[in-house]
Amino acid sequence: MIWVLAEDIDSHADMVIHALQKRGAEVLRINPERLDERLRELSFGLEANGKIAGQLTYLNRRADLAEVDAVFCRNYYFPFAEDSLGKDADDLLISKELKAAFMSLCECLDCLWVNAPWDMDICENKAVQMQVARRLGFLVPELLITNNPESLQEFSASQDVVVKQLSNICVFAENGDSAKALYTHLITPEDLEHLEDLKLSPAFFSNFIDKEYDVRVTVIGKKMFAVKIFSQVFDESKVDFRRKEGDHEMEAFELPQEITDKIMRLLQHFNLQFGALDFAVDREGRYWFLEVNSEGNWLWMESALDLPISDAIAYQLTVS
Repeated sequence: MIWVLAEDIDSHADMVIHALQKRGAEVLRINPERLDERLRELSFGLEANGKIAGQLTYLNRRADLAEVDAVFCRNYYFPFAEDSLGKDADDLLISKELKAAFMSLCECLDCLWVNAPWDMDICENKAVQMQVARRLGFLVPELLITNNPESLQEFSASQDVVVKQLSNICVFAENGDSAKALYTHLITPEDLEHLEDLKLSPAFFSNFIDKEYDVRVTVIGKKMFAVKIFSQVFDESKVDFRRKEGDHEMEAFELPQEITDKIMRLLQHFNLQFGALDFAVDREGRYWFLEVNSEGNWLWMESALDLPISDAIAYQLTVS
């Protein structure tokens, strides 16, 4: 049996489940955010060999825990257990115990994870990503995280600088209809006139790479899908191609072997089965590592270029 941890509405999870079912796999889809409403039973213990034994019932589906072969994780959040929901002490304790019990189960499962949430948590730190990438021999932009205006002024005195969002959080407005996140943004002289705002919170800065194009590399197991994104066609996407996502000309291509080898070592370092990596390729053809996303989306490339990424994920879950 393959478990898929995903929200109810997630087209990427839908495609992987479809690919798994084409392979004849039995799939149980679980939304961790709705466990408090949908988990009917959870009972497990340890056998003499240290493996877990027991069962879980989610809605009307019953699963033998010893038969879980792999887990595809798209969502590992438990908002029902947050302190801010105004629950009384008893209800809050019950919710937190439910979250802890399910997390204990997940960490005891002796199976393949794509990806394990605890590995994704380690990989989430962008500064650590850049540190590891540099040690592995990638070209990596200079880095500054600061809330000191003088430090930023010194950093940007002799080079163009971009500011990036350091967290992976998308904050929703009070009306719930709009979300706020930060695209990578080239610092302008006008920005430097408001440096006092920087004191409110440290921000993530790096030197700007004057690029010829962007590259998105999606890796699943030993399979690698590299896509060249012609981001410099539009002014809006010259710094961050996501500003015009869906409008770009793209093409699949083969990476230099040196870059491929370094990518595999990077994913091995973070123990990731899946990763979406972004590179900027400069005017001299050099690859600059920007980041690796352990939860990256891929359907926008899969559909445009007919890349079998969802099938590759299903293969990894069923064959490995």
